[in-house]
Amino acid sequence: MAKVGAYLHARPDGSLFYVGKGSIKRAYKLSPSLRSIHHKRIVSKYGKENILIGFVECSSDDIAFDLERGIIKCLNRSGIELANKTEGGIGGLQDQIPWNKGKTLTNEHKQKLSKARLGVSPWNKGKPFSEEVKMKMSIAAKNRAERKRNAKGQYA
Repeated sequence: MAKVGAYLHARPDGSLFYVGKGSIKRAYKLSPSLRSIHHKRIVSKYGKENILIGFVECSSDDIAFDLERGIIKCLNRSGIELANKTEGGIGGLQDQIPWNKGKTLTNEHKQKLSKARLGVSPWNKGKPFSEEVKMKMSIAAKNRAERKRNAKGQYA
């Protein structure tokens, strides 16, 4: 049976940026396909070989989840910004919190984002919907209209 526990990822200077739960194998896998965009960017900035990894073995999954949640809570209270999207626990089933929540963009940054989007068409612009999708959209529209009519009747 694979050893289970909580693990930490840190930048080369030792500053923590991620807390997870899993096996030792999972702790050392820095594959971009398994991680959030925030985690990927930190790893690509410093290089996989420079990321520090710590592992605390636990006797059960429940204890490992509790340890993960406790470490995340402690680090958040200390003001350490983590790449974690949730407060820890069973695989992100909790409400997702964006990593940039509460951060304000400068006007310069907003202008750059706006400029980057100019002239970019949606990926599906001009592509026809399949008959199945058209039917689902029709049913959804009828359901919305029915709910709206019922709401007006109840509260009028």
